[in-house]
Amino acid sequence: MKSLLTKNTASLVLTMSVVLATNLANAEPQYSTTALSAYSGTVENSMEREIPLGDAVIQRSIISVEGRKGVAHHHIQLTPPSPKYHHVIFVGGKGDLKCDPGSEEATKGMGMGINFVLRTRLDYAANGGNVVMFCAPSDRWGEKTNRNWLTGRGKNNDYRVSSEFEEDFRLLAAYLKQQHDLPIVVNGTSSGARAAAWLAMKTPELVDLLIMSAPAVKGHEWEPVNFLEGGAETINQPTLVLVNKSDRCDKTPPKHAKQFHDMIASESKSFVEFDSNKKHPGKFGEACKPLSQHGFYGLETQSVSTTVAFIEDNL
Repeated sequence: MKSLLTKNTASLVLTMSVVLATNLANAEPQYSTTALSAYSGTVENSMEREIPLGDAVIQRSIISVEGRKGVAHHHIQLTPPSPKYHHVIFVGGKGDLKCDPGSEEATKGMGMGINFVLRTRLDYAANGGNVVMFCAPSDRWGEKTNRNWLTGRGKNNDYRVSSEFEEDFRLLAAYLKQQHDLPIVVNGTSSGARAAAWLAMKTPELVDLLIMSAPAVKGHEWEPVNFLEGGAETINQPTLVLVNKSDRCDKTPPKHAKQFHDMIASESKSFVEFDSNKKHPGKFGEACKPLSQHGFYGLETQSVSTTVAFIEDNL
């Protein structure tokens, strides 16, 4: 692992009361192409549940936030006994994570939860984060609106760089602050990293720390805004950028992430480069898929420990 730091990051040993698949020493993560059994299979369900972690319990629920007029907005929340900060995570791809407590299938999307930031959600909760999985608002549910979820097929149709997104996040932040008046960390992977960075730029008063992994910063046909043309110079929050040198996704070359990192104004920033060629042998291991080098397959433990240490150092 290669790391370029502008602030010393203390080492951290993860102390977890449960062992997730990626935390087994010298063991390959075991994934199914239809379910991720090591991470409780489906993403979540509509009922509030308790996840035992040794003597502690993580509360799992779907929260409903008052949204824009006529728009329903629900999110999945994992709350540890004594949260230290809010940790809002943004999935990659089309952002097709749906939370609808009014339907028989309350949640769905993101390949049964195998997106990188979803795979590691319990790790973050176990380390003190009140984890909130940002779900698509109802006016972006793909099968209902035919709007391709959060992505845009036109110049002005990319939700993750829109005023609607900013408004939805402001409403969520107000809800979270009412629950617990704690700092807010935004953490996104791939296209979700664009979302997290956009919020750091556009709602800086609400974002205390930014985490980006394999960020799609240059943009492409359905994400037309090129972040390398400007914006990073307005990011003053502590920022961690994670990449895998072996990432083969054409939308997330590590050199673009490094370029974006270098443009960030914050004095507390870190660029961490892992180098692993591991990938899942099935279709989810293909170049831009979640269990490929792009999705930090086999790097979950290192990525989580690096992220948690950076958060602990900078909040």
